[in-house]
Amino acid sequence: MATGYVNSSYMPDAKGYSIGSGYCWQQGMNPSVSLYSEIWDKWCVPKHSFIGWLVKHESLNTKDKLYKLHLTDNDCCILCAASPETHMHLFKYCNYSKQILAMIEDWMQLKLEYGIQKGTELQKHVCRMAQLACWYYNWIERNNCRIDLKLTRPACVVKEIQRLVHASDVNIICAHLVP
Repeated sequence: MATGYVNSSYMPDAKGYSIGSGYCWQQGMNPSVSLYSEIWDKWCVPKHSFIGWLVKHESLNTKDKLYKLHLTDNDCCILCAASPETHMHLFKYCNYSKQILAMIEDWMQLKLEYGIQKGTELQKHVCRMAQLACWYYNWIERNNCRIDLKLTRPACVVKEIQRLVHASDVNIICAHLVP
């Protein structure tokens, strides 16, 4: 059904957009507003936030999408070859991605769950930064493997994420100390 007025009633489009949903968004009753502030955290690396935004909106061209468009001959995950490469698989269930996340969680001594609500503001910033970095490097490694047929060991990827988080921690802490 097309978006528009029918018998003086507004009909939403297929994605559920309507005047009412627009009003709720404008009034701040839309959960995606908090998603925006969590992904576009001022302490996060912008290119990581960009990939994070695409991950959360399932907008990356994963192999399942490419396969449906007949742009690849299979939808198998490039990183683990165990399942179809969907957003959920690539960023949550893929063994390669899980290894990286587990090592980062061990290093940070906390579970990285996106949208962490507990802890200090500093901990929230660092968790967002680490989560987005994991997603970013998973995507980069996936693309490197697809193009160059090379895959970096998870421990090397973790070292890069740790280096990035350490460098950013200093900036965040200093910013919180300045009056």
